[in-house]
Amino acid sequence: MPGSATDPMVPVMKRYGQALLILLMAGAAIILVGTIASLLSMAFDFLADRLMDRLGYEEPIPAGSFLKFLLSLPFLAAATVVYLYPGRKNGGLDYQNGLLLPREISPPPASWMAILLALFFLLPVGAQSVASILETLSFRLNPDREAYMRMMDILGPTGHWIDFAGAIWTIGIVGPICEEFIFRGFMLRSLLRSGSNVHVAIVFQALLFGIIHGNPFQFSYAWPLGVLFGYMTVYSGYRFSSVILHSTTNLFAVFAMYGFIPLLPSDPQPGDFLPQWFLVGGSCLLATGLGLYFIGMPNAFDQTLQRIRASRTQSPAGTEGEDSFSLDSSNPERNAGIREDSF
Repeated sequence: MPGSATDPMVPVMKRYGQALLILLMAGAAIILVGTIASLLSMAFDFLADRLMDRLGYEEPIPAGSFLKFLLSLPFLAAATVVYLYPGRKNGGLDYQNGLLLPREISPPPASWMAILLALFFLLPVGAQSVASILETLSFRLNPDREAYMRMMDILGPTGHWIDFAGAIWTIGIVGPICEEFIFRGFMLRSLLRSGSNVHVAIVFQALLFGIIHGNPFQFSYAWPLGVLFGYMTVYSGYRFSSVILHSTTNLFAVFAMYGFIPLLPSDPQPGDFLPQWFLVGGSCLLATGLGLYFIGMPNAFDQTLQRIRASRTQSPAGTEGEDSFSLDSSNPERNAGIREDSF
């Protein structure tokens, strides 16, 4: 009977509906707390002007210099709200288990060097190169970008060190960590735990990750990055790889925006491609980084799925949602095999 518990579409709708709920909750928290942060920024500007006048400083702090620091609050609020429900209901994050993976699926020291090179240099630079191509194409396909450019003007550099420090803090550290916890930590884990096909789950959460950016221009590169982050997360067994890459990629963008990357324009015109040497070289770095990462990092794909889906079952202690993981050397089929639902 359609709509009943026996209808095969009911668990599918519940499974992906929960991911949509996470998106709506995170988006609502970001909008609400973001509005409060903007008001606080104006209050800070007013108080800073009064303070600088009293202290006799001739150069005031530029308006908006406190905004980037305060914009960390919406990210923290969104991650907290999603954790309280439904994140905690589904067993919370899985990154702590990624730190406890057995030695058999841990990279050797030489591989770690290649992986770190990929995460801290090759992949961030390459990702920014490809992202700039996708964003430029989106500008050319959608010339109606007035609202987006106004937003970017508000978030642009003010020339004060407080603004630069706030960009590093929010764009380079807090934002990536919170977004990874929400989309790869809570959302992707919830989809996998409910039995979603792993590839469908990764693409679905990536699309929602693109949507939460709120405009078609950032969506153009955010969702492919979300796919990459999703596969890296499951492949590595939740070893914080996507958190590191997301952070380093954003930090590269911050340094470029503030003019610290030689030969790159700090304020490129919308619709204009970046220098050809950067686009071609960055694409090569991205391909090299992907090869080093996925070759150097042992494949924990099946073990990750098994661990997360095993958390659906009732534990001996009578609690649900507590993950435990160990390899059974006497039963390799158990380690490698796991059933996936059609959707």
